[in-house]
Amino acid sequence: MNLEVIERDIERTELYTCDEAFLCGSAMELTAIFSVDGYKITDEPGLLTKKLRDEYFNIVYGMKEVYSEWLTPLY
Repeated sequence: MNLEVIERDIERTELYTCDEAFLCGSAMELTAIFSVDGYKITDEPGLLTKKLRDEYFNIVYGMKEVYSEWLTPLY
């Protein structure tokens, strides 16, 4: 998706003023964060969160052939 990504520790207060935020993991997949410590971030997932979530689901549901080696079929 040609996104610049920087992995770093953040301060909790950075979340209070962010435009959008999400969590990802094998159980929750990719889930938007709507508030942190009572500070509202947004009412709905942001555009980047939606794009990443859509791309994630396209990959895990086998719709992106280039990533097919990442998948293990279950029958």
